Amino acid sequence: MRIALDANVYVGAQLSPHGICLKVIKLLIERLENLASFVPDLAIPLNSCRDPKDLIYLAAADTAKADLIVSLDNDLLDLTEFRGIKILKPHEFMFIANQIFL
Repeated sequence: MRIALDANVYVGAQLSPHGICLKVIKLLIERLENLASFVPDLAIPLNSCRDPKDLIYLAAADTAKADLIVSLDNDLLDLTEFRGIKILKPHEFMFIANQIFL
């Protein structure tokens, strides 16, 4: 399973050391061997998302052929899916991950 994390998941883990975002990161570190990969620039149409600053996450997930994007960003979450990549909140991801990994 390939997963792209929005930066706000990392920020959420820092702000709430016992919260769901840190649980997501810990689960990924425990279960996945290949935690990062280089993703070259990829053009994503500007109208793909309300917030142009979020295009980088769509591009990274698309280029990496991710299955999921985990985010707390409403501009991404409102899309629900991008080019077949589901966009989930951290707690939604944890529910799915618990079904797969545990």
